[in-house]
Amino acid sequence: LGITHPPGYPIITMLGKISTLLLPGASAFRVNAMSAMLALLALLSLFFTVKSLFDKDNSITVFVTALIAVLSLGFSEVFFSQAIEAKGAVYMLNLIFLSLTLLFCLNLMKSFTLKSANLMFFVYGLSLSNHWQSMIFLLPVVITVYVISSVKAEKKNHLSAILLFMLGLTPYLFIWLRAMGNPVINHGNPSTIPELIRHILRLNYSGEFKPFSASIIEFQLNQFSAAIVDGFALLIILTLPGIYYFAKQNKKTFILFLISFIIVSLSVILFFRRAQDSACYYLPASYFAAIFIAMSAAFLLKHEKVLYRFIYAVVFAGFFALMVLFNTLKNDMRENYLSYDYCNNIMATMEKNSAYFTFSDFDTMPLYYQLYVGKKRPDLKIIRSTHLAFPWGIEQFKNTFPEMNIEMVPGKPGLNMIKAVAEFSKTYTVYGGYPFNVAELTKVRHVQTGIILKTEEKTKITSPDFFSLYTYRGFNNAVYAAASGDNRILVSNYSSAMNNYGAAYILSGNGQQAVKHLKKALTFHYSGSACGLYTNLIKAYELTKDKEEATEYRKLADEECGKSR
Repeated sequence: LGITHPPGYPIITMLGKISTLLLPGASAFRVNAMSAMLALLALLSLFFTVKSLFDKDNSITVFVTALIAVLSLGFSEVFFSQAIEAKGAVYMLNLIFLSLTLLFCLNLMKSFTLKSANLMFFVYGLSLSNHWQSMIFLLPVVITVYVISSVKAEKKNHLSAILLFMLGLTPYLFIWLRAMGNPVINHGNPSTIPELIRHILRLNYSGEFKPFSASIIEFQLNQFSAAIVDGFALLIILTLPGIYYFAKQNKKTFILFLISFIIVSLSVILFFRRAQDSACYYLPASYFAAIFIAMSAAFLLKHEKVLYRFIYAVVFAGFFALMVLFNTLKNDMRENYLSYDYCNNIMATMEKNSAYFTFSDFDTMPLYYQLYVGKKRPDLKIIRSTHLAFPWGIEQFKNTFPEMNIEMVPGKPGLNMIKAVAEFSKTYTVYGGYPFNVAELTKVRHVQTGIILKTEEKTKITSPDFFSLYTYRGFNNAVYAAASGDNRILVSNYSSAMNNYGAAYILSGNGQQAVKHLKKALTFHYSGSACGLYTNLIKAYELTKDKEEATEYRKLADEECGKSR
């Protein structure tokens, strides 16, 4: 029940807590399972949305059409990936709210009732309490459907609609109330109304909106393509006959869905103006794409010629099988122990009663989980360096470590961290997840100690050989090798640390140990240029008098360093 990053995601936070109390398995598994359960509910709501497009037609063709929508979305790459991870619960719940909102819109267009109107505004309000960034742009659609339908029916009660819409926003009160209890994770500390508003509106993020540029638009279009075109594989071709049939059968409903599709697609580019992975934000667009694919089934399965129906069945089955195969392989997480092991390897490196300064979510969140949920290593002091930039982060630091009398300045995270490292070094053995260029700014001597840094006056490499103690499960997974995302970065952190060890052994004149660590670094997937690794190997082999190997790596270094230049 901590306060997550803006806008806070209160509904998922509360549902996550409930899942940890009711579902089986470890806490992390329970929240992942919650995401999968919400994904199933999103698919179920999609099924009934597609069925409602055919009014009271309960034929087998309609059932198959709705089922094809479910299968198409369920095995699309982005939906698949988000359905099996905890954070994906936000996007799964968003699809549920989107689907329910559309269902109410369809009901109002067919026959206006105050009950349907009120429920639509309540559900839409709830959707803004979950992921308003992707749902706020549908507000004109919701209002337009309500106004036109109510005018035609000569019925309206704006007050009840507004009140129920406001009721849907009340989960945000959880953030305000919980922040007063100073939870372990209290991002933004929205314990006052002004800070709550800032948190919800994401004003605590600097650089949220960047100026439009060709590179950002190109990046977002690639993300859209990854979610829609790549995500559905060849199945995306079947949207074309589906769009044609949908427009021909029910023009008004088609316009509603087409406009919604365009809005949820363009809104990501308009709102998320950063060159950062955002394929998951295009899940609502994937939702509509699955409906268009399904409508092609209705078009061809209702065709009078049996041959056409047979051809469609064969084509769909073939395209669908390929999509399932590709996306199952891409989302096979059975050997993904990387984050879990990275955290445990960090903890195995640190002495008892140590202080650790985190540098990113890679080390922060797993350590928080093991410390506060897994109840492991309660002796450790965890300091999140990046939070020291904000008044609320400084306040949290002072509440957590009242014995540390450090004067900190908001907006100066580097300066604040330097002061904190110096002060903690007087009492604790201090470790950091930051790189050497950051460590140098602290003016406190650091040495590479396993995959992290340690403040230490002596310059020699510390014992034991932590790399022989670590776990390396799943490191050679082909999925991680091909990707350029978080998994690859985690693996490359090990190779970077081994490279630093190799460089340190070179300085101490121990060529054999340098070769050992540098060669081991080369066995892992490396994020970035291997120029430095090859250059260090040349020096290491020169120390061991192995001219042949030195010459071989000189060739590799010339080639790799030329690329990096």
